[in-house]
Amino acid sequence: MKSSGNRPPILLPAKAQYMPNDLRMLSKYWGFNLSLNPNFATEIIPNGTILPQRFLTALEQNAPKYLIPAAREFWKRIWETHQSIHEEEHLKEVAKSIGLENVEKYIEMTKSAKIRDILKQRTTEAVETGAFGAPWFVIRKEGEQNRCFWGSDRLPVVLNECGVDFVGAMKSKM
Repeated sequence: MKSSGNRPPILLPAKAQYMPNDLRMLSKYWGFNLSLNPNFATEIIPNGTILPQRFLTALEQNAPKYLIPAAREFWKRIWETHQSIHEEEHLKEVAKSIGLENVEKYIEMTKSAKIRDILKQRTTEAVETGAFGAPWFVIRKEGEQNRCFWGSDRLPVVLNECGVDFVGAMKSKM
């Protein structure tokens, strides 16, 4: 958002007023326990998500089997349990919850030039495709212009464009 000049929806009065109802509907549709974190505007946004992003990048590069479980835990901390994610202590809590050992090694990697450069390069690439928020999807097909989509509500369209039938919320599968 910063690179594109966008602002989080919670910081825009009309969207902030709309979000709790939207989250209730999404929670019901997807079968998640999803709700607005009361500290989102005062803690999550000001403290940012750079440390968890670097941590996830370190996992993706060095322990990929933990990437998705860790990403889910960070998501749950923000949207379900309303916990913080921006300090090393929080990374340790996530690591413990997913059974990741040697967490100090991965925390140390978050400080490395390699991990910082990978994340910076990916952010630059996303902004160059037009990204202004997350989730941002890019469909790349040889010989065709890239097609970009923003928002989780675009998942059925993204899947359709990839030739995959969208089968619904799959509440029973989560």
